[in-house]
Amino acid sequence: MDKVFSNFSLYDSFAYLLVGAISILVVGFDARYFFQLNFLTADFFSVTAVVVIAYFLGHIIQAIANVITSTPVLGSCLREAKVNFSTEDKEILSDARTYFRREKASDAEAFRYCMIFANANDIAGQVKSFNAYYSLCRGWFVIFFLESVFLLIATTKFNTASTWLFFALSVIIAILTQRRAKRFWNYFRQKVFETFVVASTKTN
Repeated sequence: MDKVFSNFSLYDSFAYLLVGAISILVVGFDARYFFQLNFLTADFFSVTAVVVIAYFLGHIIQAIANVITSTPVLGSCLREAKVNFSTEDKEILSDARTYFRREKASDAEAFRYCMIFANANDIAGQVKSFNAYYSLCRGWFVIFFLESVFLLIATTKFNTASTWLFFALSVIIAILTQRRAKRFWNYFRQKVFETFVVASTKTN
């Protein structure tokens, strides 16, 4: 099993495994509290089963996050700022076009080249770390956003103080994780630019 875990990257562990693990706990809680179904048993919790299911659910949740990002109404919650660049950022992107010999590339395309370059030259690991933290918080936001919707619907049948409390907590967690996701995206984007500037200067 150690060999399996050693093959997971930082991104795999944060964006998929941890996100999927939290989704299992949330669904397990809902099943136990609202429907008296207890599937979180010792038999279920074999290491292999948890890893496989969590990894699968992590991918599903990140796919849902991508859909939310492209949705006009909900997109602003998670939309990655790949087009809204400051004047200073645009200057770096202009240098990137020249460096990569892609003078006709759009800002988004130039930034994508910068991301690839930054990942390849990420000696300190900060680019990968911020990207993993961003995806982790993004996944958690999706989980608790969907959980908030479910709990709001559940209040129509289970109109109790505890259900409303769970709903309020879920909304708060969704808001906090959404804010953290945006912050880590900004950290990631800034580190991509910084890494490109430093590394491209060394290679010239």
